[in-house]
Amino acid sequence: MCNINDGFRLCTCQTENNPTFEIEWVVKRSNPFLPLQHHRGKAVVPHYNTQEQQLQTLLLNNLNAGNCFDFDYTPQTNDYLYIKGKISSNAEEKWFSYRYSNKRQWQIDSGNSLAGWKTQLEGLEKGKMV
Repeated sequence: MCNINDGFRLCTCQTENNPTFEIEWVVKRSNPFLPLQHHRGKAVVPHYNTQEQQLQTLLLNNLNAGNCFDFDYTPQTNDYLYIKGKISSNAEEKWFSYRYSNKRQWQIDSGNSLAGWKTQLEGLEKGKMV
């Protein structure tokens, strides 16, 4: 994990010399042609402590400050971004979720894993944070 206080770049980083690496972010886009599936059950909403919430907000602020992607990408409404982060070297890694809104900005996604629209998401790009 890198220090993101001064910003970050979401890099695709996969090359012929480095075909595999630890995934630290994933962008997904809704495909309306995929079947919409509704799940039953009890959703577990992610719980973040105060420091993790601060990290989640710092990531959000950097996402909305400008284009942090290293590839030609224009977010569309309901694009979904997962970013892996942790508050310290000995803390557990967590995935933070963001959804691109029709207000042309990223927002913290507080939806649960049972949301039917999430079954229509498919991977668009992934990579490392640098």
